[in-house]
Amino acid sequence: MISSSDIYEALFDFPVHLYAKNTSGEFIFCNRKQAVSAGFTDETQMLGKTDFDMPWKREAWQLRAFDKLATENNQTIAVEEAATLNDGSLVRFISYKKPFYQVNKLIGIIGASYPIQLNTANNNIKNLTYIDSRTNKPIALSKKQTICLKLLLEGKSAKDIARETNNSFRTIQHHLDAIREKNNFPTLKALLISVREYCATSG
Repeated sequence: MISSSDIYEALFDFPVHLYAKNTSGEFIFCNRKQAVSAGFTDETQMLGKTDFDMPWKREAWQLRAFDKLATENNQTIAVEEAATLNDGSLVRFISYKKPFYQVNKLIGIIGASYPIQLNTANNNIKNLTYIDSRTNKPIALSKKQTICLKLLLEGKSAKDIARETNNSFRTIQHHLDAIREKNNFPTLKALLISVREYCATSG
């Protein structure tokens, strides 16, 4: 008969990223695949740290937003995410996130992430979802607008985005204005604040 310790060891060596976080976003469990992706040699080195301490800190706002989406709706969600790993590669994942309870108390989330594409080109980023803190609903974005918003959240200017995506400054400004107007934000700064506030309050 298989023991629980055998199953636990198998999870550590499972070939997908497995992890659990508490409501503050701190890792309370991860398998070897997840630890190695963050540059750690031992799983325990990751415990107590958050996504903002990881190589994917630029994408941490979005990862935390999806954690919150799962707990607030009290259901398992399947989402497409992107994260920069320890080797510098930007990887797209399909992630499943489920609220984790202990004696009817919410502890956090349990997650499993499966890589679906390895690519550092922003042109290959598809439909990442960003959340509006005013409504707790996804911000309406096209593929090109998604790319622009992701780079804007990384602190890049419209000129930087134009250069990185091989577009004119006017084209990028058009995309950014469209995001702001379509989602009823008075300024781009207000848009960025809304996205980040949603994640900052996820604890």
